[in-house]
Amino acid sequence: MSTLIAREFDQGTRAYLSLLERIKEEVPPIFDRARLERVEKELRELRLEALAAEIRAEYPDLEIDYDLLELVGIDEDLPIEEEMSHLANILEEVYGYADAD
Repeated sequence: MSTLIAREFDQGTRAYLSLLERIKEEVPPIFDRARLERVEKELRELRLEALAAEIRAEYPDLEIDYDLLELVGIDEDLPIEEEMSHLANILEEVYGYADAD
């Protein structure tokens, strides 16, 4: 998966998750709340796996911390162009990768 497609997927899933949150606040009678929650959980897991795959492509020996990964890419104020740099800084800080940028 190219970096651009992965980032677009991440943006799309964040938008969809945001919509699901709004729907869950006022569940219309036509929606099954339990199903919405299952879809949300699966989408969050799929998003994390896509992000992990992107990281593994660059750092194949890195052990992925999914709790940390869940925090990356969810800041909607962070422009998509800066997300990889932000992730590289976190990797360098946490794991000591000097060449992570």
